Amino acid sequence: MRLLCSARHPAGCDSLVSVLNHITEKNIGWSITALIDIDILLRFQTKLSICPNNVNTIPVEKLSVDELITFVDQTFQSINPKIVLACSSGPDVSIDEVLIYLAKDRCQSFLIQDFWGDVNLGLGVTADTIFVCDQQALKLTKMKVDSDIVVTGPLKQLCDDQKSLDRPEIRASRDGDLSVLIVGMSTAWSAPGYKANMESIFVALKNIGLSEQVVYRPHPLERRRDLKELKKISATGEINLIWDQDSNVFNSLKKSDLIITAYSSVGFDAILYGSLYSYDVGKVVYWLFDPDL
Repeated sequence: MRLLCSARHPAGCDSLVSVLNHITEKNIGWSITALIDIDILLRFQTKLSICPNNVNTIPVEKLSVDELITFVDQTFQSINPKIVLACSSGPDVSIDEVLIYLAKDRCQSFLIQDFWGDVNLGLGVTADTIFVCDQQALKLTKMKVDSDIVVTGPLKQLCDDQKSLDRPEIRASRDGDLSVLIVGMSTAWSAPGYKANMESIFVALKNIGLSEQVVYRPHPLERRRDLKELKKISATGEINLIWDQDSNVFNSLKKSDLIITAYSSVGFDAILYGSLYSYDVGKVVYWLFDPDL
């Protein structure tokens, strides 16, 4: 069986790795080619721990949609896959959407959904079958597309150490010190108002006495210069910022009483983890930084 798959986002990368590790572990003789965005190539290769040599990994540079269509079409003709598998990655049109688009009338197509109801119709085509995390995601997705929908449970966290996915201990009593987790965004620093809102959040946290319990988890694609800027404004706001370097976001979410982010799907992840492992989810706050919203 020839499988052509793709990922362009860290969450999609982790979901895809979970599937590929399972396929290669079972040693069922599939020929696998993976089209991986250059930004997450190292993450993909590092997490593809089981038989990585069984996967032919092709880095995908930053290309226009037309260039991507040409590139993927050439790959199709070369490999002649029987199945394609892509990962939903937000509203932009890139390698995943192009792969599903070109698979139409050529082979079976499958899509791993990142979070509840996330469907990208940027090229007017969606996959034949969509894998979703739970029944609620199934209901939301059915409202948008007529694809076959299969509840698989969440896939992306399975690429991490299984021991860290055991039922977590309940956090300390809320009468104790609160822990605040701020989750970064890959491109948000270029948006108007993002820096100002981050400064305001630090002021608010300091005013309520939380300057010593603030943890910042950088987005995997967040730039070094943006993190340097964040360090400056946290110091100005008298926030003793703690950097989260844990490879598995699950460990950070289960310890946090307050989770703050802008557009990251991590808020959905926190709720999903709480549902799966029956623990008390911290309060999730989404803040909008765009003046037009």
